[in-house]
Amino acid sequence: MKQKKEEITAMSSEDFYSFVRGVLVSKKITNIALARAAKVSRQRLDRVLRNQEKGYRIRLVVAKQTGLPVEYFWPDTPEQYRVAA
Repeated sequence: MKQKKEEITAMSSEDFYSFVRGVLVSKKITNIALARAAKVSRQRLDRVLRNQEKGYRIRLVVAKQTGLPVEYFWPDTPEQYRVAA
């Protein structure tokens, strides 16, 4: 499963959020559970899920929880932030 970078970057904030939430819902992952796993507020998580903030560490948590690579959601993530140390 790989998204085209152009498709992701062309999405509005709301479209991107719907895309990510669709994956999370299909895997029965709540925003609250993600925020707890990432040890951040729900508001901070929401800003990352809407692609309004980078939040590389949070991106890694989302990827780990979904079992998908970080670049599936955020192809602009630099290499050093794509895998957990």
